[in-house]
Amino acid sequence: MKQNDIVPNNFIFIFIAKACAQLSNLKYSQMIHTHTREMLLRGMRCLWGLLKKGLTQSVLEAKNLNLLKAVHSIGIQMGMDADIEVATTWISAYAKCSDLNFAELVFYGIDQGLRTVVSWNSMIAGYANNGKVFDAVRFYKWMMLDGFRPDVSTIVSLLSACAQLEALLHGRLWPRRYT
Repeated sequence: MKQNDIVPNNFIFIFIAKACAQLSNLKYSQMIHTHTREMLLRGMRCLWGLLKKGLTQSVLEAKNLNLLKAVHSIGIQMGMDADIEVATTWISAYAKCSDLNFAELVFYGIDQGLRTVVSWNSMIAGYANNGKVFDAVRFYKWMMLDGFRPDVSTIVSLLSACAQLEALLHGRLWPRRYT
């Protein structure tokens, strides 16, 4: 498109970003980043929505940690890290990429007054889905101390975590019981 002097619109970037995420192609993703910044400099602020939902969601689906860190970096440069929805999406994405340290860094970067039950649930689910039962319970306790009440998502994540622990304990006992 650029070679033919056709100016891409915002919707084109959504499809290109998803394609790059699925291909896990960092080179093309960097090109998209460059073009996105050029368009932002031209005043097309509606790309905010693209990066907020489309690109971050695409990275989340691809579970590509390097691409996620690149998108996160772009988001910080654009000031998107102050958006609670975006930060919560990044927490979930880092957890799905099994990088719980970065998930925690993003979580702790959220102003305490802006945290929601959804941001807490993202951390609890991240730990539960990565087999970190005690960390999931620890975050649950902190959530309660911070004045948040659990919702259905919180309970499902904790039950999932406890089921994993029960399976592990059952697996350890199995050879002694049945042999």
